[in-house]
Amino acid sequence: MVVFTSDEKPISLPLGGIGAGKVEISNKGKLVNLTIANNWTKPIREMPGFHIFVKPNNREPFFLQRELIFLELNKLSTRLRYEGLYPFVRIKGSKDGIDAEVEAFSPIIPSDLLNSSLPAVGFTVKINVEGLIVISISNICGMSKIGRYNEKIEKGIIMKNSKANEYDPFNGDITLISDSP
Repeated sequence: MVVFTSDEKPISLPLGGIGAGKVEISNKGKLVNLTIANNWTKPIREMPGFHIFVKPNNREPFFLQRELIFLELNKLSTRLRYEGLYPFVRIKGSKDGIDAEVEAFSPIIPSDLLNSSLPAVGFTVKINVEGLIVISISNICGMSKIGRYNEKIEKGIIMKNSKANEYDPFNGDITLISDSP
């Protein structure tokens, strides 16, 4: 297992199904180097809008992220501990007595290549008090931003692009589901 903090140089661990592209989650709490559209030689350097936000009841909210794009929000960032042991990554952060932990994982099943090839990444987020947890990702379906939309489904959303065609390497859907959205 490798252990880093968010104060160290950026490092990340690839997550995703075998042969299905990948996303990496970094020690800064960012999704980076996305190769989910046969873009192996030109990965998406950072998913815009990705964050995990913790809002405890009756306490100050914070991001499980370091070095936020909007500088005025950096007061809500927190120092992170990053533990990587493929196919798992654990990111831990605390602020004002609130402990939060994210576990991200690839759907790798020993001796089961078919189900280990799913283009999926799982996340679990836990906090030690009552409150809300918000995970945000961007709709990056389709090469063009025109036509992107989100469709509500039971316990989540599906991100789509009505303008993408069969030749668009970013054509497809992204689904975000939760036990209790």
